[in-house]
Amino acid sequence: MRRISTTAVFILIALVVSVTADAAGNLPTRDFFRQYGLRNAVISPDGKLVAEIVNPNGVKDQLLIRVVDSKISGIAYTVDDASDSIGRLQWISNTILVFMVQHDSGSDTLDTAQWLGIHGGKQQIHVSTDWGDDVDLVDPLLNKGNHALVSAHNSDDQSFVYDVDFSNLHDQMNYRHRVASIDGYAFLWLTNQNGEVTLAGTYGKGGEQLYSVLRPDTGHWYQFKAVDPGKTFFPVSYAPDGHDLIVDTNIGHETTELWTYDPYKDKFLKKIYGNNDYDIDDILYDWNRYLVTGVTWYQGPVQRYEIFDQSLQDVQKQLIQRFPGSRVNVISGDRALDRSIAYVTSADNPGNFYVYEAKTNKLIDVGYAMPWIPTGTFVNVQSNSVISSDGFKIDYLVALPSDAKSPYPVVVMPHGGPLGVEDTLSFDPEVQFLANRGFAVIQVNYRGSGGEGEKFFNAGKKQWGKKIEDDIVTAVHAALTKYPLDANRICIYGGSYGGYSAIMSVIRFPTLYKCAASYAGVMDVPLLYETSDWSDNRNLRKLMFEIVGNPKTHYNQLFDISPVYNAEKITRPVLIAQGAIDERVDQEQAYRMKAVLQRLGKPYEFYIYQNEGHGLQYLNNDIDFHDKLVTFLDKYLEKQK
Repeated sequence: MRRISTTAVFILIALVVSVTADAAGNLPTRDFFRQYGLRNAVISPDGKLVAEIVNPNGVKDQLLIRVVDSKISGIAYTVDDASDSIGRLQWISNTILVFMVQHDSGSDTLDTAQWLGIHGGKQQIHVSTDWGDDVDLVDPLLNKGNHALVSAHNSDDQSFVYDVDFSNLHDQMNYRHRVASIDGYAFLWLTNQNGEVTLAGTYGKGGEQLYSVLRPDTGHWYQFKAVDPGKTFFPVSYAPDGHDLIVDTNIGHETTELWTYDPYKDKFLKKIYGNNDYDIDDILYDWNRYLVTGVTWYQGPVQRYEIFDQSLQDVQKQLIQRFPGSRVNVISGDRALDRSIAYVTSADNPGNFYVYEAKTNKLIDVGYAMPWIPTGTFVNVQSNSVISSDGFKIDYLVALPSDAKSPYPVVVMPHGGPLGVEDTLSFDPEVQFLANRGFAVIQVNYRGSGGEGEKFFNAGKKQWGKKIEDDIVTAVHAALTKYPLDANRICIYGGSYGGYSAIMSVIRFPTLYKCAASYAGVMDVPLLYETSDWSDNRNLRKLMFEIVGNPKTHYNQLFDISPVYNAEKITRPVLIAQGAIDERVDQEQAYRMKAVLQRLGKPYEFYIYQNEGHGLQYLNNDIDFHDKLVTFLDKYLEKQK
């Protein structure tokens, strides 16, 4: 069973590690930001083996294979470098697993682990790591032995699909047969119920997504759809009739919906699922049956389910009854869903991982997600909403510290993006870290945030530094009336757009915020069009013109919403942090802000992390930055425990 989503599902394994809080009750910073113990898991088609991505020491990813009935387990593979990571896991037979390794260099490799049985009380596993670079799995062909379909590209801008026999342990890529090819970079290949490649998605010259089907009568590709970048149209699978498609789309309606669609007539046929107020978040898919089994969506920050398949419905129902109030996701299952893998989590629980047996209603407990932090340490997160001055419902989340005196000092934490991203009632280690340090945390799904349809999304366009920040203030004032928060002790902090928003907010609302902190925030908006990794891409520039503004025709507006050109209005202390190798927000952004603050004599702190990009990747930097952040917040919020 797969989830058609870019959202990673983080699943953690129990480890026997103890931790001690300091005299103030602060847990070690490291324990909030270290690599999770287990990040993903899949069960074999016969339900006998479980493959897991583990990181027991917080250093290097490892592949672990577990025999469910005997409880025998062992590490099959360890990445070469701590900056590498194991990505997708997929069984292609009862004994052969395909996994992707994402390298710090930017390339991906396709690797395999073949389970050879148990000898002398130990597993025998052969791992092969020479299946080629920059290839991906298209279809595991679970009904065709040890074969699977993989995709590749060449330097002539052509894409291919190969049928590969993974049962041979040597000279693997010699055991392949080309089954499909198309001109252009194929970002999507789709197979029918027979495992035949019949659909491809490529990019047009204008950045549009081009979809083509392989006509059975001619054997040639037939382009049936061109989709502009601003719209959603994603073929998920074929319908049971093998002719029509099941697509996730917002064409013709406000939110993303699931429809059957005839590619030969370019016609939407029947709505499978849709919600007038909220977008689909994930689509659940079972590779064993080539079947869409359900969808998930968010009602504001709360995850909801719509399950179509009776077998999955029964499993989901039993699990929800066992874990009321938690998010329960079935992330993998055997052929009959007799055994499945369930991930149970909530805003105050990083996750529990189980093998669930449907026939016996039995749970095999793999363990608590973060055992190095005692159970019950994390705080609950509450959700609420407020109506903006122009009529939009703005959802917000509030986390209150458990070991502090009320009214609590507050950290407002706007998310990045800004458009299409949302904060949900999911476990957030940064929120829990700040709460552990005695701060209440407010997160706001301002206009433009994801999950609430096209109108709400479009309302965030060209609102950098404007109505987005107004929405945040509206939510903060609403929270102050409902929770024991100290209106005189509020700071704002964020990363990426959240960092930009923090600095612009302290410029616009100096009486509300006592300080602001930014990591990788844009400080000079016009400069973004010259130095960002998308700046040379015509299609992405066009998209940014629509979302933020055109520097040729809207230069004054971009000037007005840039912190660098409004620094004289800063009257509160600010913290600016930046990665030196950030390709999205060039370090020049931070240095320009520093130069202006220094020239104007404004109070500021400034930190550059030489080996970091648009986010903190290395644990030592994560610890250093968050310790500096808390010291900064403590200083200006006069926190008292």
